[in-house]
Amino acid sequence: MKIKGFENLISQLEFLDQSLTEKAFRRAGKLAMQNMLDEARRLVPFDNKSQNSIHLKNDLKLRSKNRGGDVIISLGTSRKTIGYAMAIEYGRKEFTQKRHSVFGQPLSRPSNVTIGATIPQPFMRSAYHNEKDNVIKLFNKYLEIEINKAVKRSARNVRG
Repeated sequence: MKIKGFENLISQLEFLDQSLTEKAFRRAGKLAMQNMLDEARRLVPFDNKSQNSIHLKNDLKLRSKNRGGDVIISLGTSRKTIGYAMAIEYGRKEFTQKRHSVFGQPLSRPSNVTIGATIPQPFMRSAYHNEKDNVIKLFNKYLEIEINKAVKRSARNVRG
């Protein structure tokens, strides 16, 4: 999602150091996306009977990175659970797999195992659609706050 229309805030950023500008964008972006993260956690299917496995609810995270001068804030899972998250979000057809071991123990001969279909239970797309307008409003608010903090910090550093 690209955000436009923040000309007055962006003009204030021209007076700041690049690292302070990037920090302001990162903090504002993460704060604005927090509601989307909470919504995705609320919508993701959760099996409270499964004690020892990783739950998607606990694996959803906000990440920020700098790519080509742009600050990118993303919401997603770790590499460990991405396949499972995709199967939950988009569903999966039934398929058969040849297994050579079960629970880490080798089998005397390979066995075919049928993995059942899953119906789509979109939680990320739903969270996006439920919160996208709110994220833009919050980003504007938080960016203004973060820029003001950065300007004050910059002024303190120049004086002292």
